[in-house]
Amino acid sequence: MILIDNSTYHDGDMVREHIYRLRMQGKNIKLIHFPRYCSNLNPIEEEWRPFKRDIHNEIILIKEELISAVVNGIAAISTASKGLLSKYFPILFG
Repeated sequence: MILIDNSTYHDGDMVREHIYRLRMQGKNIKLIHFPRYCSNLNPIEEEWRPFKRDIHNEIILIKEELISAVVNGIAAISTASKGLLSKYFPILFG
């Protein structure tokens, strides 16, 4: 099961082809679309919110600083994801 929002790139040709290949390999892939404009239902949006807020509040003039800010933000998301996702999928994360 893959939870996706309604971004156009989730329904692109490359994504459809990849899903098709996975299904041909015997993988049971089911796409579940979130309703439009309901980002509050998407657990990853809660992870991105502080990241976007922190980046938005910074004045970054040098490419390396931007890269560093993104890397640090993604690292922070990665460490917090299990706790957040366990609220939504307690069976998977105990």
